[in-house]
Amino acid sequence: MESSKDAHHLSVLRIVFIYAFVGGLWIYLSDTLLGYVIRDPAIMTRIAVFKGLVFICLTATLLYYLISRYTRKLSTSEAELVRQKSLLSCVVRGTPDAVFVKDLDGRYLLANFAVCTAVGKTLDAVIGQDDAGLFLPHEASTIMAHDRTVMAQDGPLNFEECLSVHGGQRTYLSTKGPVLDQRGKVIGMFGISRDITEINKAQQELQESEEDLKLLMDLMPVGVAWSNSSGQIEFVNGNFVERFGYALTDIPTVEDWFLQAYFYLVTLVKRLTCCFAVHKQNLYLPGAVDAELPFA
Repeated sequence: MESSKDAHHLSVLRIVFIYAFVGGLWIYLSDTLLGYVIRDPAIMTRIAVFKGLVFICLTATLLYYLISRYTRKLSTSEAELVRQKSLLSCVVRGTPDAVFVKDLDGRYLLANFAVCTAVGKTLDAVIGQDDAGLFLPHEASTIMAHDRTVMAQDGPLNFEECLSVHGGQRTYLSTKGPVLDQRGKVIGMFGISRDITEINKAQQELQESEEDLKLLMDLMPVGVAWSNSSGQIEFVNGNFVERFGYALTDIPTVEDWFLQAYFYLVTLVKRLTCCFAVHKQNLYLPGAVDAELPFA
């Protein structure tokens, strides 16, 4: 805001300076030229009146041009600012995530519909309010501590926040960052919070299912192991360890398992490969004669 005011004042001063410079230059040059050409005081008086009228017309035209150019530039800047605000407003209104901006004291300066829905209040009731008036005391204390941490940092941070909102207990993944003015001074913070309650619940259910599956695999009378798509072995049951003697730490990958379980086969393949390479090299030694080849 201060930078915008400075630019405005600078533009006004530029107009004043140009007007004063052109006016002073006209007065000096016209008076000097008339002093050399005309000596009659009566004629000088009449010409001075005419010169004054010309001066008014020229400077008025110059002033009109400068002011009109400045207002066109100002109108263009305002139109672009309105367009950008409109785009930002569409994004803020359209996203299902909670979007908000707070000042240094934690008071809400901006909040979208998702914020209002979560706290069960109207936008007018949210704006100007801090978190102590919207959440439970211990939750508000945690949120404001996160906000202070963010405003002391150079970039955004992520927090997982469990809050009692209008729809019950929900978990939010909040990305928060400092808001800076044109001079780089922190004047507040912004936040985007996504409800990840269902995602966390699904992950918890998946983890519990995996644990149940591992318990079932441990009860099976055969050795069982599985790996992921990258070849990393993720599980071996107790029967596998008893039968083969390899724990999960011994065979972290399928390749390690193959090298451990089929050591002699791997060694044999390596030896055969080396022998084949040496034999192939001997077949094509310089000066070799076809009659001397074993298969000739």
